[in-house]
Amino acid sequence: MFDFLTASALADDLSHRIDGGRVQVTGLVSRDTMAIEFYAQHRRQTLIVSLGGREPAAWLANSDVRPDPSLQTPFTLLMRKYLRGALLTAVSQPPLDRIIQLSFAKLIDGNDDSSTPEDDEEEVVHDGTLRNSMLSVEIMGRRSNVVLVGDDGLVLDALKRVNPQMSAVRPILPRRQYALPPSGDRLDPRQITGADLIAFRTWEASALGQPGKSSGQKRPDMSLAGLLVRAVAAVSPQMAREIVFRALGDAEASAADCSDADLTNVAGSLRQVFATVAANAWQPAVVTDSDGEVVAYSALPLRHLEGEGVTQTAVDSISAAIEAWRGASPVSARHGARRERLLRKIEPARARALVKVRTLEEEQQALADGDRYRRWGEAIFANLWAIQSGQEVLEWEGEQIPLPAGTPASEIAQEYFSLYRKAGRGQDQLESLIARARSELDYVEQMVVMASMAETFDEIEAVRAEWEAFAPEREQRGGKPGKGPRARRFATPKPHHDDAGNAIYVGRSGELNDLVTFSIASSSDFWLHARGVPGAHVIVRPVVQGADVPDETLERAAALAAYFSASRDDSRVEVDICRRRDVRKISGAGPGMVTYRNERTVRVAPVGPEGSFRPR
Repeated sequence: MFDFLTASALADDLSHRIDGGRVQVTGLVSRDTMAIEFYAQHRRQTLIVSLGGREPAAWLANSDVRPDPSLQTPFTLLMRKYLRGALLTAVSQPPLDRIIQLSFAKLIDGNDDSSTPEDDEEEVVHDGTLRNSMLSVEIMGRRSNVVLVGDDGLVLDALKRVNPQMSAVRPILPRRQYALPPSGDRLDPRQITGADLIAFRTWEASALGQPGKSSGQKRPDMSLAGLLVRAVAAVSPQMAREIVFRALGDAEASAADCSDADLTNVAGSLRQVFATVAANAWQPAVVTDSDGEVVAYSALPLRHLEGEGVTQTAVDSISAAIEAWRGASPVSARHGARRERLLRKIEPARARALVKVRTLEEEQQALADGDRYRRWGEAIFANLWAIQSGQEVLEWEGEQIPLPAGTPASEIAQEYFSLYRKAGRGQDQLESLIARARSELDYVEQMVVMASMAETFDEIEAVRAEWEAFAPEREQRGGKPGKGPRARRFATPKPHHDDAGNAIYVGRSGELNDLVTFSIASSSDFWLHARGVPGAHVIVRPVVQGADVPDETLERAAALAAYFSASRDDSRVEVDICRRRDVRKISGAGPGMVTYRNERTVRVAPVGPEGSFRPR
């Protein structure tokens, strides 16, 4: 729901309420939520940016939200250095992006420049230099992030670092040039025409091997709203349904059945909605169901959701709408304090593991320069005859090789070879250390996810017992995971069943993941796990051992694996499926840490047990 229109409305809200304000406090409220307190318009206001919960979002909070001083990371320290005491000089939004950029200016001198003004509004005078910085708040689903950028355009740090292995297209690491996400080649909604949509529908039908408008074959999403999401930039599924409803009166209209005139009307509706951005004509609203639960919010009224039992209420700002949605969590608040205490126990270990991985990776990057030293040494030897006395640089195959003054070229080459050999000796050892550190970080991340999703007393206690068994003892002794006292064993998870009686087991902790995968499952059972993120192991046991199960059952099990994972709040999640015999434990790693092969991947919407299976 946090789409381009939401981001635009929020940017406008921030411009009116905190532009020119001074930053008082910055810090983390939780591992994935940060707070920035501003003093603006004679009062304190707090910007919240949360990358977790029901879905990532940012808003100006009505309630007092204070950072947790115990949650200190390199990123929070940099935020404090660059932003505390700074003035917000501009709020901007890149075209058609769910990104809000906050520009800051801070006067620095030899005194404590982190002090903040009190309510008496006395002027703070600095005689130092001006330091500019920019905070990019990027609310883009699972790729959401907060990036601090210096005045030279280089990334200082980010709430979530993204290395080239995680994203070859847009890594986000310190000292790298900051760049916006690739814009892609989708249509511009501000200038779109009916002919554009007609051409895209024709092209898509041809690309999918469907020559006519209606081939009789089913495809994943044949709705007109789905076509808009695929064809037009900055259009979310919710916005697409609203646009189609405003144009045709039916949010679920089929793309294949629409006439060219219908597509022309939809294009006009698109342009009208996006004209709201230029006019700042926002009408934020929240939608509640018959039980009073907030089911949606938007920067504009959602006419397609109007109906029996549904109430749409206008609110003062988009921030108020988002806060109402965020406060309507479907997860039971019962045992919430117990769960939060457990998360606070795990968080310091997560921060330490993350720092350890980053430090080792930085050392590895420094050692990777060793190959450069080898090339330099070889280039100098190859050009000894051409190097002149007093020459400071040798240009060779596109590189500029430094030649320290007063040192013979042959000695410079030997020094470069010496640096190369030194780097090589440390590389093998570092790779082993990094692998071990990443394994530990993966395990702690799994514990965080399992604790966050634990709802009942037994589920919370299962995670707590596992953590106390594998974490404190390991920290005291400096040992490996799995060497502490044995965790308390809980009852075998009760299976869900499909209509045919096939059983589906879900692990809700590392110990239970091990139990369902390596004790309950047979080698021919199906094993499922959300791809690339921590989450539950899901086992599908057929009624007849070794038999196949219906695709519908695997899809339901995949929806459970997506729901009980770190990607629960995404609209679609990739889930890997393989046979249990292709799953192996990782030696020396914590419970539930595995590798697997021969998998296939499906994309499903996360659905909990109550939405996937009938009671038996």
